Amino acid sequence: MTNVMKKDIQEDLVKLFLRLNGYFTTGLVIHSPSYGNNKTELDTLAIRLPYHSQSDRVVECSEYLQIPSGTIDIIIGEVKSGTESIQFNSALRDDKISIEKLLNWLGAFDRDEINSVIDDLQGAMATEVINNPENFKCLNIQSKSGNYSIRPIIFSVDRQHPRKNQSRFVYGQLMLDFIWHCLRPTEIRPTCSTIYDLNMWGHSILPLIQYFKDEKKNNGWKYERLIHTFRRWLKCRKTTTGNIALAIWR
Repeated sequence: MTNVMKKDIQEDLVKLFLRLNGYFTTGLVIHSPSYGNNKTELDTLAIRLPYHSQSDRVVECSEYLQIPSGTIDIIIGEVKSGTESIQFNSALRDDKISIEKLLNWLGAFDRDEINSVIDDLQGAMATEVINNPENFKCLNIQSKSGNYSIRPIIFSVDRQHPRKNQSRFVYGQLMLDFIWHCLRPTEIRPTCSTIYDLNMWGHSILPLIQYFKDEKKNNGWKYERLIHTFRRWLKCRKTTTGNIALAIWR
């Protein structure tokens, strides 16, 4: 399995975790004027509106995420494997033009507001000598379009929880346990059926959903087992778009 294939699974797990916590998610390419290049790529950009509610699911959102209340929460997310440093790529954190293009794409701030936010956001993504695993960094911004919190967050699926000398990041077992709790309840939920047509999740995330919903699996499995199971799936994703749906389940 290549590192690119492994990263595909990690990014999809992060997007599923955030989706189950009420976030809309996407990725973003920061374009370059240089032919054949891009400035950088953002793994996950997630937005959660302040009045999100899904009480019928009977599962509270992750406390570990420290979701702010009363704001439109924007997560600038980067997915790191176990061999990579817990820090944002320099192509984003050290490049004000890339940060400006990101803020322009978000569309939440006007030109004057963007000029005042760039430095603060760059500072929030900066690597620090003294780290704090207790809280995520958060910029609270009152804009003409609303109240926002912007939080740069690192996600590392194949790491354990942060050590005392590390910045706070979202680690693998936390995400896996939360997804399991959402999709595989121990008791029937009277207000939220968990038995339905799984195809409604969409083909891009369907293999993950089917993996978690498989009644042959229990909550004792590890991330490595998931990687092993998805080797064939990842190979299928390298086929042409029109063949993906058939190739995955052949």
